[in-house]
Amino acid sequence: MTSTVPSIKELRHYARFARDLAIQAGTLLKQGFSRSKQIRYKGRIDPVTQYDVKSEKLIVKAISKTFPTHSLLTEEGHNIRENSGFRWVVDPLDGTVNFAHGFPVYCVSIALEYDGEQVVGVVYDP
Repeated sequence: MTSTVPSIKELRHYARFARDLAIQAGTLLKQGFSRSKQIRYKGRIDPVTQYDVKSEKLIVKAISKTFPTHSLLTEEGHNIRENSGFRWVVDPLDGTVNFAHGFPVYCVSIALEYDGEQVVGVVYDP
């Protein structure tokens, strides 16, 4: 666990980072929205498109590069560095069923926890 509570300045930095990253991922999703989609299923009724995967890769790469000591938990299965006080929780395409069927109600969700408490949350609707 991290020993120092993040300052307001640090939290603002994390919030801006999450917002900018959600916008980047949302732009990628918007570009793919009207294109054909490859759909596979994680379970009986839980679809995943190539855009879920692309969005997640973009987000994971940016977080890992910018905050290499932070943990990550993602919708598509990344669980990286579990022993950090900071943990990013990501749904790279929240609303995959809608997205896959051409219904424009979906978003990118990115949150940051510190010692188990949510300290930043961003939901971007492209």
